[in-house]
This record gives sequence, structure tokens and C-alpha cells, in this order.
Amino acid sequence: MDLIIYALIIFIILGCSLKLSLWPWRGRMAFGAVVAAFVEYAGEAAMSQSKTQIADYLQNTAALQDMAVIVTIESAVCFAFVICWLQGVYETPPKRPSGVVRRISVALLRFYPSLLIFPVAFYLLTQAMFTAVGTDFAVTIHAMAAAMFIGLPLVARTMSVLLPPDESRVEMLLVVACFVCVLGLASTESSSIVYKVKETPLDVKALAAALALFAVLFVAGATGERIIGRLRFKGMK
Repeated sequence: MDLIIYALIIFIILGCSLKLSLWPWRGRMAFGAVVAAFVEYAGEAAMSQSKTQIADYLQNTAALQDMAVIVTIESAVCFAFVICWLQGVYETPPKRPSGVVRRISVALLRFYPSLLIFPVAFYLLTQAMFTAVGTDFAVTIHAMAAAMFIGLPLVARTMSVLLPPDESRVEMLLVVACFVCVLGLASTESSSIVYKVKETPLDVKALAAALALFAVLFVAGATGERIIGRLRFKGMK
């Protein structure tokens, strides 16, 4: 379980960095400052945590289900952004969609950072406090905030250097989002949930009816496509 969580954290940071690499440098620094401010603000709450509390949280079924929903929504938003990018919405000149609501949605998708980076930053802060035993908590908090403020824009810049075309980073972002979705669902799975498989006999009639319906629809679709093609060919003449 710990390995899955650490892999999920790495992919979340990687996905956030890939998204930031598509932003201008001012936007990267601004988001790094926001994450650093969150670390400073959450420092007091992190000091009150213990390894037992975090372990209990990772075993809480309700909390894991909520986290699974958040991970799924985050991945869906990333998929929507990639689809908009592939459709050429963010090209220069841009292919602006019709409607004010669609334009606002497209703009929000482009400048929507990964919100999963905030729980990741909180988790890394608690782990840093557990590791740096004897170090002043204030020093650990400031060091983590500085790491987020400098690290996120730096990793984003590294991504833009290693993958200069924006299309390559968008494709990589899609792959990372798939890994985040799968690892998120795998890490939030609770071993206390047991599903009993209901044994039922094979319904031959239902299977035959489904195959017959599929065959009828397939033939109808192929025939309709040929008829439409012939009509268009005659119209061209």
C-alpha cells in the first residue's frame, strides 16, 4: 500500500508540473507561491498529526471513498483539458467555441491546476516532520514551503526543456492522468469490502437475443451507410 501511495504522489507531482509547463512563468511562480502559503497555513495542523492518525485515515473506508471520488474528478478534468487541446481550442489563433459558458469552461480547464497537489503537500509535510526528529517544526515547515515554491516551477521548466513541443507534454499529461486515476482507485481500495459473486446459470436465450440484435443493427447500419453513399455519389453527378 505504501508503494502505491508513493507512486501516486510522484505521478500527481509529475502531472501538476506538466500542466504548469503549459503556463507562462508568472503563472508557475504564482501557483508555487499559493502552494507554499498553504504549507505555511497547514503547518499547525500537521504538527498535531501522528503516524497512528495517518495510518487510521488510510484505513478509513469512508475517507478512502471520498478520496477515490476526488481522484476520479481530477482525472476527468484532465481528460477534458486534453480533449480540448486536441480539438485545437488552444491554438493560435484559437478556435473559440460558441457560447459564453463553453468559453469560460475552456478557459477554466486551461488554467485549472491540480488540486491534488495540496493534500500531497500536506502529506509530505507530515512525513518530513516524522523524519526530521529533533528539528524545530517551524524550520521544517519553512523548508517545505520553500521547496514547493521553488520546486514546482523548476520541475515545470525542466519538463518544458526536456519536451519542447507542447503536444508532447499534453500527451504525457494524458498518460500521467491515466496512471493517477488507476493508482488512485487502487490505493483507496479497502480490504474490508468483500463482494460476493452471485452464481447464476448461463441464459442462452438472452445471449442469443443479444447476438441477433447486434447482427440486425450491424446489417442495418452497413446497408444504410451504403445507401447514403450511393445517394451522395448520384448527387455529385
